Amino acid sequence: YSVSSSGGSISLVLSNGMYNADPAYSYDGTRIAYAACWMAGYEEIYVKSGSGYEKVSSGDRSAGPSWSPNNNLVAYYSDKNGDCDIFILNVQTGAEYKMLGGPYSSTLDEKYPSWSPDGTKIVYTEKDLSGDYQVCEFNLQSETYLKITNNSFSSEYPSYSPDGTWVVYNDIWNNHKDLWKVKIDGTENIPITNNGYNSYSFTASCSPVFK
Repeated sequence: YSVSSSGGSISLVLSNGMYNADPAYSYDGTRIAYAACWMAGYEEIYVKSGSGYEKVSSGDRSAGPSWSPNNNLVAYYSDKNGDCDIFILNVQTGAEYKMLGGPYSSTLDEKYPSWSPDGTKIVYTEKDLSGDYQVCEFNLQSETYLKITNNSFSSEYPSYSPDGTWVVYNDIWNNHKDLWKVKIDGTENIPITNNGYNSYSFTASCSPVFK
């Protein structure tokens, strides 16, 4: 489904008899990447354009698609090769490659990719040696990594601020989930919410005016 940011009626976008999740609009608003599966299958990455849709990922067990700002690339995570890795797919050519293992590459567990506003970096979470997920950044040009958080709890669904200087994410602590923000250099790791109760998973996202 979709709804205008200003409110109004809800519109059905896709009904295909499959389980559809993780929808992500391309930056130009013409396509939607999402994860989908049949009831007895595993999720794969699809792209909807106009009234049609097609599978674009190779293999199954894939989720969390994220569009690059130039609308040509989709990053997603998958354990189709046995380990949970992040893949970058060119939706125009079908070419795909696996992102290099990060600072905790021995844990073989990377999830929730999200592109920087300029399209040169990807922020994501990676399991550390203690079993918690930390926020990390991969520079696509230099193929280098940056560890952003060193929390004693797990982090999910990181997303850049519009100017690329902050990352917002949600934490998992004693079954509680709250929003946090952290500067890209790892400083000023600050909670935004304090729910104090159990809650479902949610995706962090910044408004155009982020403070």
